[in-house]
Amino acid sequence: MTTSAPTPHHKFSLQCEHSYLKIAIFSEDGSQPVADVKQLKFGLDTTLKTAFGVVGASASEFDVLAFDKQSSNSYEPSTALLRVQRGGVETLRGAITMCTTLNGKLCKMEVLHMGDSLMDLASGRFL
Repeated sequence: MTTSAPTPHHKFSLQCEHSYLKIAIFSEDGSQPVADVKQLKFGLDTTLKTAFGVVGASASEFDVLAFDKQSSNSYEPSTALLRVQRGGVETLRGAITMCTTLNGKLCKMEVLHMGDSLMDLASGRFL
């Protein structure tokens, strides 16, 4: 009777290239601070360049995957789903925190949830 040596168990983890952020956009008076994805991206790009310079802004490339506008008579915030390269997460979070105006309107942005995959954001708690 021969016993075979146990096979070694190797752990591995998947390395994600991107992180995903769900953000909320609040306005001071309840109006819509941004009307579409282009205005949101332009506002965040401007804040990145102002706060971190052109080099810092180029280090955090991001895409707006989804944008949900609030209705005009609602005080609910608009929300957006952003995808950013892992190396630029801290820079983009800083820009989101420092962004106080969009299209000349006072606003506040908050990161609601952050994850390494879209599945992390699919929790019922954050939908």
